[in-house]
Amino acid sequence: MATLGIPKTARKPLVALAQLDDVIADALIDALISGPALQPVRDLERRAEDVLPEAERDDFRPLVDALLSLRGGLRDIPLEQIVAGVASSADLDLEADARQLLQLRLHTLLSSEALSSTANAIELLTQNERNYRTARVLTDVRHVFAEDAVEKPAGAVIIEVLALQTWNRDGHAETLHVAMDETDLRELGDAMQRALDKTSNLRGLLREQGMTYFELDKRGV
Repeated sequence: MATLGIPKTARKPLVALAQLDDVIADALIDALISGPALQPVRDLERRAEDVLPEAERDDFRPLVDALLSLRGGLRDIPLEQIVAGVASSADLDLEADARQLLQLRLHTLLSSEALSSTANAIELLTQNERNYRTARVLTDVRHVFAEDAVEKPAGAVIIEVLALQTWNRDGHAETLHVAMDETDLRELGDAMQRALDKTSNLRGLLREQGMTYFELDKRGV
């Protein structure tokens, strides 16, 4: 792998990481790699914020997402190739010495258990054709007219439309509209409650076995 194309949202924090003062960079790296495995993304972000000067926090805000995407999305590529490809990317406006620093710092970050385990968990959670984003139920009253449309409606039906928005692995959103009635809604509610009960049961089993339960933070989805 020669170079990598870097998404626009990741370019600024990666450049900032390469140009960061050694003392602050060491503190940032230590904060991110010293935590336990399978950390919530927000916890990783807080760790970074705690060691960065307030004036520089905005530049680094997308850094954690960028690191997790690199580690999880390219998990089949050797780490040395990933960091070398990022450091040499034409998408990053950096001098040669800064590129070398970036390569070293990225290798330390991406080889850590704290980041790699979280990246792998996110990859497993989202490795689906469609992932849930949001949902709304739109309620509509439709009148039932007689043969003669000028006569008063004989009655009405209530249509519930489930607008289910999903996103795929490439980040593209899609909305599926499903028409339902009251009985359907109750059946769906029962199915959701059963799923929640099973999840609660399994979370208890994981705790008993000393395993960490990881849940994806949906803020950016």
